[in-house]
Amino acid sequence: MADNDATANDSPSRPHRSIQFEGNWADLTRSLDVGGVARQLAQQSELKRFDAGVLDITVPPSAKHLLQKAYVDKLTSALEQHFGTAIRLNIEVAEAAGTSAQDQAVAAINQDQFVHELLDQFDGSIVDSSIQPIPAKAEQQRRKT
Repeated sequence: MADNDATANDSPSRPHRSIQFEGNWADLTRSLDVGGVARQLAQQSELKRFDAGVLDITVPPSAKHLLQKAYVDKLTSALEQHFGTAIRLNIEVAEAAGTSAQDQAVAAINQDQFVHELLDQFDGSIVDSSIQPIPAKAEQQRRKT
């Protein structure tokens, strides 16, 4: 694995099954059955391109430490389980465009009127790095109640 580029599958073969994916990487990362550091890798990354079972994602330099082979392999496995076919995951370290699940969670908190009222009332502040996206299963449970 190079310092600025990681590939989970070194095989040049491409998946042979058609994959349906609408391109919403943030939603996909929340729905994956993966936890821990591999989940953080997914949530900190942004989709650059998806084509025929090949996913190209970027990870900001601040999250480069998440690119250990074990975590990349776990994320790849979760993607393969989700899509039901082999996936080639290419990862590049690059500045983020602000579309990761983490970025969307931070934006949602920063735009929430109730949160701003609490901050004003208690003279508080938001620590962006403490905000975590809600996994899809938890979001579904929250909406049921």
